[in-house]
Amino acid sequence: MTEEYQEPATEETNAEPKSPLNQFITHQRKAAEEAGKAFAALLPPEFRTHGRAAKEEFLTSFKVLVDGVSAAVDREMKRSQSGTYFAGRNQPDHRALDAVALALLAAGAAALVFRRQYPGWVLIFAQGITLLYVILERNRSRVI
Repeated sequence: MTEEYQEPATEETNAEPKSPLNQFITHQRKAAEEAGKAFAALLPPEFRTHGRAAKEEFLTSFKVLVDGVSAAVDREMKRSQSGTYFAGRNQPDHRALDAVALALLAAGAAALVFRRQYPGWVLIFAQGITLLYVILERNRSRVI
């Protein structure tokens, strides 16, 4: 501990002197790097390997869970839609689905293909399609 700290000779020492704030930041970065290396040296290589594998398995487990829930919700929605379709056939206000309604339904379902890559955009698109259908249906019921 009696040793004095000496700046390592670099190309920067020959250049313009740094401000005290820049020197402080440089030394703090070096200290953080060295602390990280010291911590990494404490852990055996297998710990890091198994830690990465555990992280990947943890994330994969949630992906599988979300996929399973999504499939179950889709299955139940299809079952309830088919039941609603057949239950509504003999109702007095029943109207058959026209071409516009079928096109909107197909567009909303087609957007779900991209729900993994662009979940936010697919949500916005599906909500927009639903809103458009409700507006068109409301306008059609006023005319009739």
